[in-house]
This record gives sequence, C-alpha cells and structure tokens, in this order.
Amino acid sequence: MHVDSIILRKSPIILLCRMIGATVLVYVLFAVLSYFVYENAQSLFRDVLFGKSLLVLLCIGLEASTMCLLFLQWSFFRYEVSETELSQSSGILRRRRHVHSLKNTQSVDVHQTPLGTLLNYGTVTFHNPLVKEAVTLKSIPDVERYAKTFRSVLLHQASEEKIVPQKHS
Repeated sequence: MHVDSIILRKSPIILLCRMIGATVLVYVLFAVLSYFVYENAQSLFRDVLFGKSLLVLLCIGLEASTMCLLFLQWSFFRYEVSETELSQSSGILRRRRHVHSLKNTQSVDVHQTPLGTLLNYGTVTFHNPLVKEAVTLKSIPDVERYAKTFRSVLLHQASEEKIVPQKHS
C-alpha cells in the first residue's frame, strides 16, 4: 500500500470547546468589571468613561479577537504522516516543524476518553523501540479509522523491508 502522505488537523470539536471556554471567561470578566466599575467608581467617572456600552464593546472586541486567534491556531496546526515520518507543523507568525521517524515502529495505539468516544476523537500513539519517547497525535477526529490506516501502511512498510534469506545449493 503506497501512501504519499496523510494530512490531519485536530478535531473541530477541540476548537469548539476552546471557543466556548473563552466565551465563558469573557462573560466572567464582563461581570467582574461591571461590578467593580459600577460599585467603586465615582458617578461622573463611571457615567462618562465606563458606561455600560463601552464595557460591552470592549468585551465584544476581546471575544472576537480571541475567537480569531483560536481559529488561526487551530487552522495552522497540522500533522502530516507518510510511510517513513511524521511531521507536526504549528504557529501563526513563527512556523515550527517537528519531524519524527516512523521507521521501526512496532505498534500503533489509540486512546479515547469517554468524551472523545462520544464525540469521535482521540489520540494515536506510535511506539518505536529505538526512540525513548512515543510519538503522539493528539485530538484526531475519527481516530479508529486513521489508526487502522496507519497500521496497514506500517505493516506494508515492514513487510517490504524484510530480507528473505536465499538458499545456496
């Protein structure tokens, strides 16, 4: 089985969860600021500089910029898996790329949390006895399907590399 490469992104569910978390934090910030501004500021200062509309606009701007940043981080992060290596690329302004060899990989494991099972995402781990640490792909959508593909590609690679001894007469 020949595969040029498989390009993966983290599950969109992860992006959605991070966006919901950021929205909750912005609302908590809005509530805290509203309380302190209206309880502790002098009347003229509070009405002119910190009217509720200005505070609402600041929180909307903060939330919009946070959503854009989270989306850009998610869209610029990717895994690329080929028959011989795995590369992880990330970064918006400063691109980083980590390359791991998949030669001599002995097993491909899948781990899913209960939430990951429900939302169909998980972690794929490649184990190589020659490398100290296992190589992991975190938050992969449809993890079982990709793990099956990786196993078949690596099994095919291993069968091609075996040297068959020849009998001499």
